[in-house]
Amino acid sequence: MFKSPTCGPCHKAGPIVADIAGELGLILSILDVSIDPETARERNVTAVPTIILEKDAEEVYRMVGVPNRVEFENVVKEFAK
Repeated sequence: MFKSPTCGPCHKAGPIVADIAGELGLILSILDVSIDPETARERNVTAVPTIILEKDAEEVYRMVGVPNRVEFENVVKEFAK
């Protein structure tokens, strides 16, 4: 998840993403775009929060904003198969 410490929606999205990752035993990486803007540029992140799901080192899903917990959990489960 790409975030910024001054981003209100990031503070809402973080716990949702962390809970789902923890429940499903997935790896969660959180990158602060104010500390590492180069990686954000390389990944074409233009807004925060941006959540990118990867499978086999390939991006399979991207969303910007605060996810609806149930919908996001369903998406994650689909790609975690």
